[in-house]
Amino acid sequence: MLGVLFRLFIYLVQHKMSNVVVTVTLTPMQYKAFQYVAYSPEEWIQNAAVSRAISAIDEVYKKEVERMVNDPNVTSIPADKETIVLNCIQPTVKQTQDTISMPPS
Repeated sequence: MLGVLFRLFIYLVQHKMSNVVVTVTLTPMQYKAFQYVAYSPEEWIQNAAVSRAISAIDEVYKKEVERMVNDPNVTSIPADKETIVLNCIQPTVKQTQDTISMPPS
């Protein structure tokens, strides 16, 4: 489930959308069990998604800066992480999987 949230987050960031609300649907049994392991299931899910996104931001930033440094056509690199991540050209998980899944033409 966190993989889906992460892919959605990256898609929305790439399309410069903000204040994204993601809804997670749990069965009553799943929610009850989640209450057993977390004080607030909602807060736990929020923290898990944000934490994973922060890790992904660092990964995307590193790859994109490396790509720009090695690209002779890039004449300047933005000074802030947000600009680099929002404008990166790294493929998303969906793009990569769609490419692998597509039959050769």
